Amino acid sequence: LILDEPASGLDPRARVEIRELLVELARMGKTIFFSTHILADVSEICSHIGIVEAGEIIAQGSMEDMRAQIQPHREITVTVRDQDAIESVKSIVSGVEGVIDVIELEPRAGRQRLRIDYTGDDEGVADLNRRISAAGVAILGFAEETKDLESMFMRVTKGIVT
Repeated sequence: LILDEPASGLDPRARVEIRELLVELARMGKTIFFSTHILADVSEICSHIGIVEAGEIIAQGSMEDMRAQIQPHREITVTVRDQDAIESVKSIVSGVEGVIDVIELEPRAGRQRLRIDYTGDDEGVADLNRRISAAGVAILGFAEETKDLESMFMRVTKGIVT
């Protein structure tokens, strides 16, 4: 199925319905090729993407491969109660293989936060969580931040308007 801007000009309900139809067709094993400027639709429907700028394909691949290219390391945000806990987490993870950096973030809702830049796999992320917990630090939040498709698009394009 080949579509050009399938959601263009549709009201919100029709846009949702066309997206659900395309997702169902994809589940049935149908190949869908479409162009769009609505990047939220792409991430919900597509398994592979190509980014075109000035008539040239500048990036292409599976969604997972594209994310890995754009974000070569993982960003894990850890939320804890106080500054002492922040210092403990820094101490615990600083020597771990694959940890590139540990950065304190602005507190949110009275809670302390830091970001761990990490190059490891899923098991390594789980191990970081285990290490922090085993040291007795109360973890209020532990979440991997993923870049959305818009961030990916902005990173690979130069902003050429034609």
